[in-house]
Amino acid sequence: MFSLSLRQPLAAALILLALGGCAAVPTGGDDADLRRLVAEHGGLRLPPPDTDTQARVAELLAWPLDGPRAVAVALLRNPALRAEYARLGLAQADVLDASRLSNPTLSLAALQPQRSGEVLRLDYGLVQNFTDLLFLRSRQRLAGEALQRTRLEAGARIQSLAFEVDAARLRLAAALRSAAMRERAAQAAETSAALAQRFHDAGNLDLLALRREQAAATQARLDADAATSDAAIDRSALQRLLGLRDDEAWQADRALPLPATSEAPLDALQRQAAAQRLDLAALRRNLDAIAQAQSLAARWRWLPLLEVGVQGERDSDGSHLIGPSLVLQLPLFNRGEAARARLQALDQQAHADLAAQELVAAGEVRDALARVQSMRRRVSRYREALLPQREDVVAQLQTRQNYMLIGQFEVLQARQQQFEGYQAYLDALRDYGLARIDLARATGAALPDEAAATTAEPDLPPIP
Repeated sequence: MFSLSLRQPLAAALILLALGGCAAVPTGGDDADLRRLVAEHGGLRLPPPDTDTQARVAELLAWPLDGPRAVAVALLRNPALRAEYARLGLAQADVLDASRLSNPTLSLAALQPQRSGEVLRLDYGLVQNFTDLLFLRSRQRLAGEALQRTRLEAGARIQSLAFEVDAARLRLAAALRSAAMRERAAQAAETSAALAQRFHDAGNLDLLALRREQAAATQARLDADAATSDAAIDRSALQRLLGLRDDEAWQADRALPLPATSEAPLDALQRQAAAQRLDLAALRRNLDAIAQAQSLAARWRWLPLLEVGVQGERDSDGSHLIGPSLVLQLPLFNRGEAARARLQALDQQAHADLAAQELVAAGEVRDALARVQSMRRRVSRYREALLPQREDVVAQLQTRQNYMLIGQFEVLQARQQQFEGYQAYLDALRDYGLARIDLARATGAALPDEAAATTAEPDLPPIP
């Protein structure tokens, strides 16, 4: 006859509880892994937790904000970064939850006698879900995969923020240069209108010609006001991304990127995207997690819910019974077919999502590279052909005007055309820089020629 003393079942129950308490627990603070991740994929430097944010921001704002400084300020002050840390905290809490066994269940019952001669009986029991113990390490592993996937997704969003900041900084730099150029163009047009007024007053210019000059000056002033307004809007957009308040003074660097001599080949950039893009890495991590879940479901497909514990009974006459208990769920109706089918569907969906995103990534690299190459050629034509040609036209007309072969109005009109050409050149430089940012975003990291890239503040045409 099998018998078990009181000490043995109690010891078994305590062992189960101890195993649950000894499971590995995350130590908190996931930012070090995130910092390492974004540094390896894109070269971003997230601030360590002990950074004096206020002092560091003040140090950065003491200089005009170029691309790297603007990104550094955003990584210190933009609330989106705190939101990403919060998402990591949620995933870390899931890891902590997966490392714990479910709580044991205590049952108590007092059975009153219904006839004389019967005794009061007290029943009690303590059971623990033993299946939880068998799945503990697997649950921890799956939760760890989910945490890593969340970290990759957070890194991708932080990279996206950095690219947005860089693009906003570039738009502001171009807008400031355009506003300055439009102001000079307005001054030139107003000078021409004032000269026309003097000629008209002297009887040397008819009213129609005067009105044309005045209308041109008014239009130039409207364009200058619009350019100033656009620059203010672009500054506000960048300030929001930086996370700065209105009472914090800062200046924007006005340098614009100069075209590189050539770009890396398409296949090299597409390979870089496949290796560096964090959204692709997150999808691959999701595939790994689903594969682990499928393996787990196949290995333990016949394992039912199993609860073990101790059960005791005490009667009012002093008799006491205690022994082990076992609760076994019989897999008669639900054998996990639906769960396995769900995992198979998730696996198919994850493979399809990854394949689709890989196609999207390759297409984004191809399209962005085409825009960079097109804008590089456009900038070169402006800089090497159109701008020198406009400048030479102005110089030739100025020489003729000095010999009184033509009037001042022809020179001023040529000067206006020179300003328009310069505005188009600024727009082309801006679009080239934005195309390079899009290409870096598509590849998931800095471009191979980024270290050799140069910037400059183009000179404005002089006021006649």
